[in-house]
Amino acid sequence: MKLVSHISEVITVDESPPVVGGLVKSTVDKNATGLIVKLLSNDQIIVLWSTPPKDVHKKFGEIW
Repeated sequence: MKLVSHISEVITVDESPPVVGGLVKSTVDKNATGLIVKLLSNDQIIVLWSTPPKDVHKKFGEIW
């Protein structure tokens, strides 16, 4: 599932600055992991979630 996420909602796995192709985890759901596919601005990114956060509903994202 591909979703627009706020930068504060994710942390990079290796604790480096967010970059395209970087692996991230959700700060809300410890089981949610994904990959950054696009940097939109200083505070928004598009994440392709392999395991989306539990509080996200499919109607807000797109299957990719």
